[in-house]
Amino acid sequence: MTDNLTLTDMDIDTILSVGHVVLEEWGPDDEVVTHPPILRQFGSVLLEALEQRFASGDKRAVLTAVRICAANNDLLPQWAAEAFVKAYESVRLHKVASWDDAFGRPHPKGTHLASMRKRRELRGRVFTAVNAASRDGRPIDAGLFEDVGEQLGIGKTLASELFYETRNSMPFSLRVPPKRKK
Repeated sequence: MTDNLTLTDMDIDTILSVGHVVLEEWGPDDEVVTHPPILRQFGSVLLEALEQRFASGDKRAVLTAVRICAANNDLLPQWAAEAFVKAYESVRLHKVASWDDAFGRPHPKGTHLASMRKRRELRGRVFTAVNAASRDGRPIDAGLFEDVGEQLGIGKTLASELFYETRNSMPFSLRVPPKRKK
């Protein structure tokens, strides 16, 4: 188990978003899409962090674990399997009124889903574009953020914020630049 790995909701969402963008970058014809090693690496680290979060009372960690294991075609870890069955049965046996009661509310009240969705999508795209340019020899600087922002229809400041927000929220072991299409 990873020592003291604490990931926030944003960290977990960022890793899953970047993983999704990485799959798009590999392309549908690349055989690595069948068994993406980078997503397997994300999954193992995330499952460790999710187990810690669940032990701390975060019921939503269970569904995120189910999502990761389903995407990787893996069995659920025992803690997640037991927690899922217990929560599911609490709804089926009328011990709680809703799925939100069993698994936790997915978003806080008052959340603006459209703006959250746009920011999540942009994080992965900015991160991938900056890493691709950096691998091609460009320095990560204001000029690069201006170019990436222009490509994505956002300003250089937002591009910079999203890149560093993404990079800094990833555990060091997951800061692997994605492979680009050829």
